[in-house]
Amino acid sequence: MRNDNTPEDLRLLVSQLRRLADDLERITGGAGPDASDLARAPVLSAWTPVIVPTMERALAGTVHGHPLIANGHRTVTSHLVAVDPGLGWIRTWNRYYRLGAPAADIEGAGHA
Repeated sequence: MRNDNTPEDLRLLVSQLRRLADDLERITGGAGPDASDLARAPVLSAWTPVIVPTMERALAGTVHGHPLIANGHRTVTSHLVAVDPGLGWIRTWNRYYRLGAPAADIEGAGHA
């Protein structure tokens, strides 16, 4: 079996998986993200559910506060792992997001 990943790639993957596993343990225990998790989380506004070509659930929307994507840019999140729209957050493969208004609410407001 061929492995094209560098040791740094593998360390990053292990770190991502460890954070994801820790977050999922808290979520399944009923805790969800804490205030500091959400304070660091980017905001995804005008979001809509999408299915990416790999058939994974994701959200598309406008992002603010993301560490790698400029404010106001449209993006598609990585795979959705946990969702609580009632509390206004999602956990993707890579990070938490705070949910702004969904696209339907924003589009509907324009027609009032």
